[in-house]
Amino acid sequence: MTNDTRNEILKNAIDYYGEFNQHSVAQEECGELIQAISKWLRAVKPTDQLNARNLIRDEMADVLVMLEQLKLMHSITDKELQKEIDYKLVRLRGRMDEGI
Repeated sequence: MTNDTRNEILKNAIDYYGEFNQHSVAQEECGELIQAISKWLRAVKPTDQLNARNLIRDEMADVLVMLEQLKLMHSITDKELQKEIDYKLVRLRGRMDEGI
């Protein structure tokens, strides 16, 4: 799927459901990812671990879709977001170098 097609679908979802609702859905999807991670942490059997891993993947996809909508709704550019990610990665590296 092209980026233009993705953006068109995302914008249509925002228009169709409304910004307030899509913010709420973003919260719900983040919560579902948290639950999926919790299931993985509790999984003991390999089959349970695999099922939990697949659930994490599915919920990550949902969260990523909602993050893209949040970017559109708040006019957050890829460049702006990448700058923040880079800052946080440098900070993380510094913490690890300091043994934190």
